[in-house]
Amino acid sequence: MKTFKLPILILLAFFMSGNLQAQLIGGKKNADNGAAEMDAKAAFDAGIQEGRIAARKRLKPYKYDGTKSTRFNYKTYTHAKEVEVLTIEKTDYKFCFDGNMIKSDNISVEIYDKPIGAPGRTLLFQKEDVGPGEFEVSLEEMNEIFRAEKAKTTSLKPEIVAQMRLKKVYVDYIIPAVDREVSLNVEDGNQDQTTIIQFSAVVLAVGYKFM
Repeated sequence: MKTFKLPILILLAFFMSGNLQAQLIGGKKNADNGAAEMDAKAAFDAGIQEGRIAARKRLKPYKYDGTKSTRFNYKTYTHAKEVEVLTIEKTDYKFCFDGNMIKSDNISVEIYDKPIGAPGRTLLFQKEDVGPGEFEVSLEEMNEIFRAEKAKTTSLKPEIVAQMRLKKVYVDYIIPAVDREVSLNVEDGNQDQTTIIQFSAVVLAVGYKFM
């Protein structure tokens, strides 16, 4: 039974013009260090895989439902990446996060009942200053907040509100703005300008338990 819905990944495109180059995963990219960059990427991918394994282990005694690795880079403005998770009735879910591949500024994690841009979103969970480390939250905890907030705004009877539950949740990773980092390389009288793009990643593992 797989109810863990993963969103379509948005591929990021970086454009190079003249002597402007993109430096990925913190490793300088030029004709002489392609091997070093490949090693850095392999190490980055291996770190993500380790995070997936660790997060999955922490789901016990819940049964494994799915894992989502979200890669991101830092920009000169605050932006967000979102993951949608579907749930079913009479089932609790455990959300285990692994932030050990966050390699630059710490991020924030927020979980809502509606996607970004939808009116009247309810904040169900928030954790700020998320960096390397792990944390978790259960769907039942978020259901309690959801019902409490609904009780403030609805005319429905309390016994009906008490039966309400979240059918979907939206995990938002809020990535802070950073200053653009540029390195200069002067060789043979030519000056190359390299934009440094620091990639990071966060892992989410989801498990379920029938109630």
